[in-house]
Amino acid sequence: MQGKIILVSDDVNFFEYILPKLTMVNTDNIVSVGFDSLPEIINTLNNSIIIVNSENNKKRTLELMSLIKELPAIVFSYDYDESFILDGYKAGMFAYITLSTSNEKINAIMHPIMKYLSSQNRKNFYRNILVNNKIINKNNEVFYNCEQIVKQFVENVSDDDLNKDKIIIAAISPDDKSKFTIHYNQIETVILNNINENDILVNYAPHKYFILFKDTEYNSACTIVDKIINTFTEPLFAGLSVIKSKNYQQIINDVLNKLHKSINEGFNTGNKGKDSIISDNFKFFREEFNKKISQIITPVFYNAQQVYNNKLFGIEIEQEVGEGFGTLKIKSKKNIGCFKITSPGFSNINIDISISANMTDNLTNEIESKRISLEPDELEIGLLEDLLSQFILEFKKETE
Repeated sequence: MQGKIILVSDDVNFFEYILPKLTMVNTDNIVSVGFDSLPEIINTLNNSIIIVNSENNKKRTLELMSLIKELPAIVFSYDYDESFILDGYKAGMFAYITLSTSNEKINAIMHPIMKYLSSQNRKNFYRNILVNNKIINKNNEVFYNCEQIVKQFVENVSDDDLNKDKIIIAAISPDDKSKFTIHYNQIETVILNNINENDILVNYAPHKYFILFKDTEYNSACTIVDKIINTFTEPLFAGLSVIKSKNYQQIINDVLNKLHKSINEGFNTGNKGKDSIISDNFKFFREEFNKKISQIITPVFYNAQQVYNNKLFGIEIEQEVGEGFGTLKIKSKKNIGCFKITSPGFSNINIDISISANMTDNLTNEIESKRISLEPDELEIGLLEDLLSQFILEFKKETE
């Protein structure tokens, strides 16, 4: 039953109703059962999604919720019952749907659950490999011997592969402050969603991970790590090393030194090994970004300032550009809007958009904020003009 969609109902009409709505699910992965059959399969529902028809079975539905707290459960009812909904959420329900719930909303509910289960299945796939190689115990969620995993990994790499500079180790960790605000499962899930099947994730210590990249260009590994780091608003740090020998202890010490140096210097895209490559790559990326500032960002900001300053009464627009950033601010008596473009690392360009209520004594209260991350090639004049126009229109709506 692992990785299935389990439909639970004593009413066969429910199955006919719900099946056409699960458009993003392969029908081969859907299993229909009645409440009386659940005791026989309850222990086989690992990494499954449960959709329960609670109509005429509300008590049994709540009892089921208490038994499957580790699994995402969606509860269906023909009518909206506020009291039952509250009891359901207390018992561990993930979402509640009724006859009036649209297909779009059902798919919106299903999407993050299926993405989460996919990452869990990948984690189990890796874990089974480690269990079969007697590296970890299948009943324990923590890796027993990280050094042993690295040792076994490099022993299985040929000398020819080592000479190609395509065997990479990365260490990722938050600093002492961030580790209290980031749940370790979040980091693990994000990493698994970004690495390839041949790569190995190792839990070296609480909130500290190694990624063993096989047959991966160094720059590609940097890009993957950068993407993982930029997923979080809290600072994460990284160190990368190209594996050139089979001395696993030296490999671990080297990448940990780079990680700790990254944390100590507060540079959260890391000292990622091969210092000359890092320096050259970072210099190249910064030069390219500065070209975009002069050739794209500054002209678009200036044009917006000229166009909208005369059209929006009572609104002041100002821009500022500098090394590694460009900012356009809109001010009114009520609100302040900020459209800021920065390059935090080697691959991504971030656009941070915020609108805040303008309060007294230079205080603001944030109304809306979002981040858009782009690949360098995606930042073009047309796209930037569209994003900027949308931002100005949203600011105008908030001000009116």
